Amino acid sequence: MDFNQRLARHMRVRAIVPILLVALALSASARQEARLIAEFGAKGTQSGQFSESTAFHADGFGNVYVSDATYKRIQKMDTTGRVALEISNATLDNGEPRLLKPGSIVADAAGNIFVVDRDFVRIEDVSERPAFYYALGIRKFSASGEYLDTYHYMPLSEKQPWNEQAARAITPDGSPSAIVQVGDLGRTVLLAISPDGTLYISDMDAVYVLDSAGEYVTSFSTTGGVAGQTYDAEAMAVGPDGSIYFADTKNDRVLRFDAEGAFLGEFGVSGTQNGELREPFAISFQNDGSLLVGDRSVYTRVHATELPARKDDPSPLLGQSALPPQYRYSSSRLYTTLIERVQRFSPEGEYLGKVLVRFPTESANGWQYDLRAIGSDAQLYYQHGDTLAVRNYVPSDGVSWATVHKTLQLSYDLTTLRQELDNPDLDGALGTEADYRARGFLFQDKSLDVLVPNGTVGASAFGKMQFEYDWDERERFGVSGGYFVLRSRSEQLFQVEAGLDPARSFPMDDRDVNVFDSVEMQFIWERTLNQDPYRYRTMTTFANTSFGSTSNVNYPIAEDNLRMMRSKSQFWDWEVGVEYDMSPGFYGTISVLRGPAHGGFNGFWTFVDETGALFARGFNEGNETRVQMVFEGYL
Repeated sequence: MDFNQRLARHMRVRAIVPILLVALALSASARQEARLIAEFGAKGTQSGQFSESTAFHADGFGNVYVSDATYKRIQKMDTTGRVALEISNATLDNGEPRLLKPGSIVADAAGNIFVVDRDFVRIEDVSERPAFYYALGIRKFSASGEYLDTYHYMPLSEKQPWNEQAARAITPDGSPSAIVQVGDLGRTVLLAISPDGTLYISDMDAVYVLDSAGEYVTSFSTTGGVAGQTYDAEAMAVGPDGSIYFADTKNDRVLRFDAEGAFLGEFGVSGTQNGELREPFAISFQNDGSLLVGDRSVYTRVHATELPARKDDPSPLLGQSALPPQYRYSSSRLYTTLIERVQRFSPEGEYLGKVLVRFPTESANGWQYDLRAIGSDAQLYYQHGDTLAVRNYVPSDGVSWATVHKTLQLSYDLTTLRQELDNPDLDGALGTEADYRARGFLFQDKSLDVLVPNGTVGASAFGKMQFEYDWDERERFGVSGGYFVLRSRSEQLFQVEAGLDPARSFPMDDRDVNVFDSVEMQFIWERTLNQDPYRYRTMTTFANTSFGSTSNVNYPIAEDNLRMMRSKSQFWDWEVGVEYDMSPGFYGTISVLRGPAHGGFNGFWTFVDETGALFARGFNEGNETRVQMVFEGYL
């Protein structure tokens, strides 16, 4: 608006009509915030610490299990990171198998622990020297940490195509032996367990099914990458009905099979919208029967301020290309939050909602967290990629005050100005010493110099509170309010031939008093149309309103001069509109504005002459409505 422009309000006013806030909030009830309840662990060898080679599993009873291949141990922790159980070679009895490189881990409803580990299996039909298969197996431990059994689920024979050539070895007693390695022992093996204790093992293009006693039941193939086949799946889960689900990571989908391996269907398409998937890698059935799916969608949300950029700003750690184009190479201070999501589906693949996890980049190492486990009680465990600290989140309804971006802006200026005019040549020509001087204090916003004459005595203050909230990875709501006040007083004095008139009776010796107050409110709804940094587009609906009043009194300094000019005005205006990105470099804005004509004020003025008689009176009143269309950008 013209009035706002004249006050040089730095931020472009963009906001949403309040009713849209309510409507959208009601329509997005399936969205939840992830609330941090604990942070624990670190890199190290002590209890409760981790190496970089770990696997996680979370059950539905508030426990998280961590197998550590480097330190050869298994730790069971509660939701706060307190170690409730530790299994290591030091806790195992003599004669029991040692932990070599424990990997994928799972626990059943009774608390029994199943972990993938390497094992030496004696080849029985070799008589010349001791010979062993070096293969992966499943170690089983009780809920109290006692070793129970080892399951060898893969067929072990010399005819298997994945076997490597035999290598010479020495047994602990010094006898020569041979070792046949069964496949790449560093490969990923997926584990899942059904409510009845059936164990499912996905390894090397096949799924092996073992009953609760560890006996082989069946096996079937799922790998291929076409309809009904996975391709490098990174997670597996078993539904309440015994169906098997795979996070088919590279195909951006979830596949479903029955307990015998028959293909039942799939859901998910590639994308970042609700119900779409981008490299799903974590799945877990919940106690309520729904399925949580974590994918690798990461959303960058930037809050720009009027503050200058910091010398050591952590935001550029993201890289300029990761920022939306309007924020790249900005000289303003940016606050950036990365949002990750975990989506909720029905067993049939119907989208039910999502949980949003936020990582502010301003905190030290705050955003380098990866999802490691999802419990069936919806607890989410994220681990920092460098420090290895673990954060435990739980979904919560409503809005978290901590995730609202809050900005408080205050400005205050107090300046004293004195202006004098001394022209000796003019004085000599006229034979006078008539000079002009203006003096006073100036309290003003630095951007309002044109509104306040030099030599003015006065004060101004500006305060603004702004709230911005990313409702989810695409929707942003904002509301702000500000108050501006200006108080000024100017005094003009003229000299006569004898110098400064002590009585200040010269007709042009006067004072001028100004008062200005205004309040503004702004609302915004912004929707991201395309999250790709190179194709980033948004649509913004905005509304704002402001109102205020101003008054001015001008009167002589001399008490016997009754001249006075008084004016008082007020204004109220509003604007609503939409800004739409037609391409990453071209956008248009259409808005409707309503307010006093020509961006001015509605009010009245009166003028009283030197004798005190009313000389003139007038008023200004009128409103206008304007429609503006603006297109900016480059072709």
